[in-house]
Amino acid sequence: MYVPEKLVPEVRKAIRNGRRLHELINEAGIRYVAALKTEPKSKG
Repeated sequence: MYVPEKLVPEVRKAIRNGRRLHELINEAGIRYVAALKTEPKSKG
């Protein structure tokens, strides 16, 4: 994909932010599943 030279820094920053967001979402999902596994089951 062509990116104009003057936009390269912004695109790189956006990619870094997207990767970090992906990591945080994955971590949140792992923690959520772990919490569900340790939560007592309700009888309802």
